[in-house]
Amino acid sequence: MEKIKLHRERLAVSFAGQQADREKRTIPLTWYSGETVLRHGWDGNYNLTFSMDPAHVQLGRLNTSGQLLDSHSDYRLRDILGVVERAWIEGGKGKAIVRFSERDEVTPIWNDVQAGIIRNASMGVAIYKLKDVTAKDEATKSYLAISWEPSEVSLVAVPADSGAGTFKGAAEEFCECELVPATAGEGESMSDTVVNTGSAGVNPDAQSIRNLVQLMKLEPTFGDKLIAQSVTLDAARVQVIDEVARRAGPEIRTAHGEVTRDHREGLVERLSEALACRYNAKPPSDAAREFMGAPISEFARECLRTAGMRVPRQPAEIIRLGMHGTSDFPNLLTGTGQRLLLDAYNAASPAIKQVARRSTVTDFRVKAVLRLGEAPTLVKVPETGEVTHGTRAEMKESYRAFTYGRIFSISREALVNDDLSAFADFARAFGVAAAQLEGTLLVDLLASNPVMSDGKQLFDATYHANLVNPGTAISVDNLSIARTMTRLQTGLDGTTVLDIPPRYLVVPATKETLAEAYLTSIQAATAADVNPFPGKLTLVVDGHLDGKSTTAWYLFGDPNLTPVLEYSYLSGAEGVQVDSRAGWEQLGQEFRAILDYGVGVLDYRGALLNLGA
Repeated sequence: MEKIKLHRERLAVSFAGQQADREKRTIPLTWYSGETVLRHGWDGNYNLTFSMDPAHVQLGRLNTSGQLLDSHSDYRLRDILGVVERAWIEGGKGKAIVRFSERDEVTPIWNDVQAGIIRNASMGVAIYKLKDVTAKDEATKSYLAISWEPSEVSLVAVPADSGAGTFKGAAEEFCECELVPATAGEGESMSDTVVNTGSAGVNPDAQSIRNLVQLMKLEPTFGDKLIAQSVTLDAARVQVIDEVARRAGPEIRTAHGEVTRDHREGLVERLSEALACRYNAKPPSDAAREFMGAPISEFARECLRTAGMRVPRQPAEIIRLGMHGTSDFPNLLTGTGQRLLLDAYNAASPAIKQVARRSTVTDFRVKAVLRLGEAPTLVKVPETGEVTHGTRAEMKESYRAFTYGRIFSISREALVNDDLSAFADFARAFGVAAAQLEGTLLVDLLASNPVMSDGKQLFDATYHANLVNPGTAISVDNLSIARTMTRLQTGLDGTTVLDIPPRYLVVPATKETLAEAYLTSIQAATAADVNPFPGKLTLVVDGHLDGKSTTAWYLFGDPNLTPVLEYSYLSGAEGVQVDSRAGWEQLGQEFRAILDYGVGVLDYRGALLNLGA
């Protein structure tokens, strides 16, 4: 696939000086007019157009953190001249209002802008996605940016030339793009002659529209149609770009997924991904692939270099400075540990969690779960009769989350020797341990048959009608009896039949084969031999249940409809979390795995226990 390097773009900006607000120190500007510009890249000249379809322009950064800078410099606080107050798209143009700082050193600049002395500005633009819209047999390439992001506005001494060339500063940036060749037969060339028709007198933008259509290699009749519709030049630009995009064919995406303004931005994520991919056998993304073969000391060197720190030659010294001199390298190791741990944690997710409902808690206080009963039954109202009030019963259960955690470490010697195998093993082991803990807590709660708010145990034959004691073995008949019991459960009012269909059959490992025999389809010779349960129940096997009972089995309904068990994570810390610090008593890096987790019982109606035989 063909590749091309593009400069980081600078677009010419024009101020609307007559609309400046002197008191607020604000002034409107146009940061893109919709025109096609000629650029010079690594492979020669090319035409570049930015789509003004609102779906193609990302204004989030400009509207939330956009700044007015001095000559695209953001290394010092004094380079910030103001902020972008608001940015929007109007009539196919990009517009904004910028507000100048009230600092004393900025006031002369603000005055010069109002006076028209400083009139040159440009917009920093990151391109994320392009379309190759080059016409057939055309020597000069043409591209359409269909995912791009303006990031800042700068006052400059020499403006970005919208006609040719690219702004070249001391810290020029590039983006390597993968190009998909234009589909054969697309973008047929139009006549080189601009044809004038009588409609020019009707539409004042007629000639400009024709020039635009010619530049974008569309047939002249397309421009004539726009002119006949009396569209404005701004509206014509939008329709021309949409037409070019429609004909262009497959999209192309930048190889690294983004054009960053700062090499340090996203560096830790790319490095940690590359390091984790060494041990989890996952293919790296394009952004991380370049670091796959580098030793750990080179990772630390990259973190030090991008932080502007002195980089020594000796790997051991690089590792030491990386752990203590900058936050990027410890964060890199933490990110790697988090990736390895989460991979193992997710892979080892216990089956018993399928029958429980997931939730969150905001703190470590007791969580009260209130369940309202069924709506009261509608009763017949006689003629001239009164509509009476009804009531709903309620039930409240509670539980809380706790913190579970352990510490593991990686030695300085392992880092210097570029040997993270033990570190990877620790991370994976902690991930598995965290997942097993979640399952164990649910199994322990279930097997303990806890007392609920009504003073009865979760499984109770008399009051909750969800316990078969003495138990019976798994069979078609006994599964049928259990299913009937769950369907005939009544609501909080004691009369409404809930008709709960069982969804899960939960068994210990000892009963796995027996359960599979009754959940597998067979070709029955007679109606009496038909097994109705294949496809009706999902088998859940948990070996931790064997330590409680090797005969007991359970039926559970859908936890989202009739929840019995619930597990919760601390809000914002779902799953296992990893943080780290530099070791002091032991040379190296210490990692702490934390799980904020709680389990509880909500209701008894969606589950049944058969003690088995």
